[in-house]
Amino acid sequence: MKMKGSYYVLESIIAIVIMVTTVAFVLQKPPESLELSYVNYKQDAYNGLKISEEVGNLRKNALNGDASSIKSDLSSYMPISYDVAIFNQTSNLTAVPSLDSENIITVSYFIAGRMGNYTPREIRVYMWGI
Repeated sequence: MKMKGSYYVLESIIAIVIMVTTVAFVLQKPPESLELSYVNYKQDAYNGLKISEEVGNLRKNALNGDASSIKSDLSSYMPISYDVAIFNQTSNLTAVPSLDSENIITVSYFIAGRMGNYTPREIRVYMWGI
């Protein structure tokens, strides 16, 4: 008879350990993937550039070499620090930012120019402060 009671005690201890372990795993904060946040920032920059192109500002500003206008167009889409540089086929048209951060993300967006005028440009968005 005493043996039967000790089995119940052992069974209840095992059940309590399993329940506490399950609750600990369920309530644990899920790990945030740093690479996923990088992808989200890149997607924000790309979406901002795409919308600016659809509105018609990006192509005009890139062909004129106006990086500050592109930067101001992106301000509502970018939650972190960023800067914009414009490149043509051979060199950069605007100054490339000098950054002191170790974590820098870059997004490149290419345009071909206007109708009948092939003047390709690369708009490069540098992001840091992650």
